[in-house]
Amino acid sequence: MRIGVPRVAPSLLLGFLIGFATIAAQSGAQTTATNEWTWIGGYQATDCSPDTCLHSPVYGTFGQLAAGNDPGSMYSAASWTDMDGNFWLFWGILWKFDPASGEWGWMAPSNYFNCFSSCDDGQYGTLGIPAVGNLPGFRSQAMTWTDNSGNLWLFGGLGRDRSGNSGFLNDLWKFVPSTGAWAWMSGSAELSCYLNTSSCGTPGIYGTLGTPASGNVPGGRLGGMTWADNSGHLWLYGGLGDDDTDPIALNSGGVLNDLWEFDPATSRWTWMGGDTTVGPNGNPGVYGTLGTPEVGNSPGSVTEASSWTDGQGNLWLFGGVLSAAEGSYFNDLWEFFPSTNEWAWMGGVSSGVGLGSYGTLGVPAAANIPGARADALSWTDNVGNFWLFGGAGVDSVGNFGYLNDLWKFNPSTMQWAWMGGSNTMPCVAQLCESQGVYGTLGSPSVGNVPGGRSDAENWIDRNGNLWLFGGFVNGNEYADDLWEFHPASATMSKAAAPTLSVGEGTYSTAQSVTVSDATNASTIYYTLDGTLPTTSSTVYKGPIAISTNTTLEAITTAT
Repeated sequence: MRIGVPRVAPSLLLGFLIGFATIAAQSGAQTTATNEWTWIGGYQATDCSPDTCLHSPVYGTFGQLAAGNDPGSMYSAASWTDMDGNFWLFWGILWKFDPASGEWGWMAPSNYFNCFSSCDDGQYGTLGIPAVGNLPGFRSQAMTWTDNSGNLWLFGGLGRDRSGNSGFLNDLWKFVPSTGAWAWMSGSAELSCYLNTSSCGTPGIYGTLGTPASGNVPGGRLGGMTWADNSGHLWLYGGLGDDDTDPIALNSGGVLNDLWEFDPATSRWTWMGGDTTVGPNGNPGVYGTLGTPEVGNSPGSVTEASSWTDGQGNLWLFGGVLSAAEGSYFNDLWEFFPSTNEWAWMGGVSSGVGLGSYGTLGVPAAANIPGARADALSWTDNVGNFWLFGGAGVDSVGNFGYLNDLWKFNPSTMQWAWMGGSNTMPCVAQLCESQGVYGTLGSPSVGNVPGGRSDAENWIDRNGNLWLFGGFVNGNEYADDLWEFHPASATMSKAAAPTLSVGEGTYSTAQSVTVSDATNASTIYYTLDGTLPTTSSTVYKGPIAISTNTTLEAITTAT
């Protein structure tokens, strides 16, 4: 962390005082243990049974963050990080987490204890119009993005429409954290159901390849891969769901390989690649030449892979699965270039199941690569590295189960480094899983590590720390433990000192003080009692009203 500080010299003036004197900025760093895990909250999932793994939520007061609140055990929920660094979680109920205070808050729906099961149905309102009463229906394995304005986007998943029908959804939603309002932006509010049964879905409308149109929309699906590019457009690839065939027809859909782009400014989808129709066995990938982008290349049908966007705005895809069979898991690595609309196969095997090649702990090497897996967690850190944790897949000797290995990939060198966790899983009664080491709550340690899991939720905070929550563990249970990982920090320049809009002096009327700084993606903290601010102080979010003798101090932090 880099910190810019304007120091304040207290002085006594008539009227009231806004005191600050900008002198040489001092640089400091928050003390954290690097490359170590910290168990932050929730229950331990080590060797748990159904009675000890499954924990009910603690809701507290609607709309208020509090230390005792807890979302409870869950997996395959939707997650985002907003522009203020808060974490969001949706699994039919919307939760907010402040990493600075460590507190959760239940944020929607407000009438949850009065509506019972009807809360699980979508509350769509009017297309394109945000309203506090709107809410997506309960769903799992939905797809998410955060756009350049800090809005949170949600697409599809396996869940319920506004009439309570369950199936593959293709509705697109936007949530604005500052207003707390959802808006239904695209897709269908009603599923098509086969003979009025629970076999429901929504077909895709592809239109013309490469041409945006108001009527275009991807078919309903779960487990698709998402990216946001440098222009703020949202991208979607594959997943398990419906192609362009009406889902009431038998044998429609499967694991998809279509690529879509959505422009939030126009609210239009564009079909950018892949096939409009797919069978139960999927469509094969076209690998081409390793490392060479070509027009005809494609990763093929895949779901539950890991995805990230690099500093150049290129989209990356790793692993995933085609079917429930162990031999259908992948460890191929792909890069997509939006400027040319071309894929390049960048690593991993093009056929068969790739075993993990771990090398030496902490040492990147060209031969290293994670084993085939799906439903892993992934992050992109503040210096452009991609991090991967766990998932359901294979270790270095071919054992299949729940992994807890941590990997770092550097796109500039094209090398993986195994950073923690186990390279082989112990197996008991056909269940292979690496157990966690929790240590002391709130204390980082080199020996700490989360247990093996899939379908967990993940965030990255303003300081570049990686967070994970819950997930599928122990074969048939789901957890509610919360973890934080501190990557080793890169050398950073000093953050610029913040600037106050009102100078030191005596004023006869109240003043509104704004605080600004010249550091990108920074956070300003301030105090009004003359003490030096820290990252635990109040976060500046808007003008500060001053009407009494006051000493205002501020610092800027950036990662």
